[in-house]
Amino acid sequence: MPQIRIPAYMNKILSYISDIPGKIRHFDIILVSCMAGYYIYLMCSHILYNGIWGDESYSITLAMHPIGEIFSTVSLGRDAPLYYLFLHFWEKAFGISEISVRSLSAVFSVSTLILLYIFCKRYLNRQTAFYASLLYIASAFELHYGMETRPYALDNLLALLSFYVFFSMIQKRSLKKWIVLGIINALLIYTHYLGAFMIIVEAVSGLFFIRKYGFGIYKTFIYSSALTLVFLIPWSMNILRNMPEVGKTWQTIPTRDDIDDLITYFFFNEYIFFRISLWITAISIGLIIIKRKRDLSIPKLVSVLFLAILPVILAYFISFHNPVFVFRYFIYALMGVFMFIGYLFSFVPISKPVKILLSLVFFSILPGPYALGAFCNQEWQLVMPTVFKERQMHNAAYSRILVAPEYQTETFAYYFDRKAYRNYNYLNEDIQKENVFGVSNVKDIQYHLNQYPEEIIFIRTAVLNDVEKRLDSAYWFRYEKAYCGINIIVYKYRK
Repeated sequence: MPQIRIPAYMNKILSYISDIPGKIRHFDIILVSCMAGYYIYLMCSHILYNGIWGDESYSITLAMHPIGEIFSTVSLGRDAPLYYLFLHFWEKAFGISEISVRSLSAVFSVSTLILLYIFCKRYLNRQTAFYASLLYIASAFELHYGMETRPYALDNLLALLSFYVFFSMIQKRSLKKWIVLGIINALLIYTHYLGAFMIIVEAVSGLFFIRKYGFGIYKTFIYSSALTLVFLIPWSMNILRNMPEVGKTWQTIPTRDDIDDLITYFFFNEYIFFRISLWITAISIGLIIIKRKRDLSIPKLVSVLFLAILPVILAYFISFHNPVFVFRYFIYALMGVFMFIGYLFSFVPISKPVKILLSLVFFSILPGPYALGAFCNQEWQLVMPTVFKERQMHNAAYSRILVAPEYQTETFAYYFDRKAYRNYNYLNEDIQKENVFGVSNVKDIQYHLNQYPEEIIFIRTAVLNDVEKRLDSAYWFRYEKAYCGINIIVYKYRK
């Protein structure tokens, strides 16, 4: 078999680097601290790359409510309550701004990186911890949703924590561990309902450990899952009542295009990572079989593979009845991808220095934060200068602002009038005093046209052709700017 050759001096340097873990005390703590520090730097430098958008504004507003109102509001929708409770207290402590509200998710994301390293180091091996952590840091998908003011970062952290306790319970069963696992899985589902897939991942993975550890581990897992169900009883009717149905939600039945999009977005908005990952996986398996690596644990390898694929498969087929195939809903599956690739690569029978070099080269060519542009939502922060310019030129009575759809007035108020935004109980009344209204259809537009405003500033985050045609027919002049997910159109000179 041909050997990969590198210059002698480089081999000496890499050999010295690869021996460092055994020479430096607390090496893992130092390494994971450096990785976490770099990830914090990435988040700090990109936390404002996108403005607050509709879903984030909803989270911020909901978290401002008293705790009782948070529960009552969430019980009527499709969100789980736990994240909003965290955000409620976070806002009380740090206030409301893009940085403050997103920093909560950033804390969860950095914690996930640290836990990922610890998990891999303890249950797989140190090399896997290094490779998987590099992939996590390089993931634009993880970085984007790890900063968003939504439940996904907490969902990621709890899913990985559940997997950690599950592995711990397999190796050493105890009453304490199955109680802890039951509580964590309940918290996971109270963060996002698709967290329930983790229980299925663990149930299927447990089958592969029975031969080594006996059927007792499965009994323990059943007790833990039963405890999770007990904790979910108070909220079970809300979960069942608010399941999305085909044709009654913005979510749709998945198609082949959705699978292509999943690959594109999961793998850093580029097929390059997906293709290279397939090659690495295939070559690794081939070399491992040839060399007969007996220390490779098939149950562990299969478990991280199930974490990578089962949530995606389950979401895909469930979506034909209850559409939930939204990539960010099962973001924790990426943890399985990173660990699967890293674990296989750690057993490739080439020298450790060469593997370290290859992993760093691979890390350097991945787009990472440079791929964040693909994840823009609604660039409200770019729209507002035009709004403020028009309002400086003309007073509020002259210039009427219409925001569509109507529910987006909340996000508009975040940038337009923060005082009105905080006064959420009277938000609509306050911004209407400033001649700002939400609209959703032609009937709403006609009402405002009947008031004969000299100028209309129309801001939309959805395609509303009928509404625009009606406005076009009423004014002589139209000026439009388009941004990611949002358009602003200024109409002047009434016909």
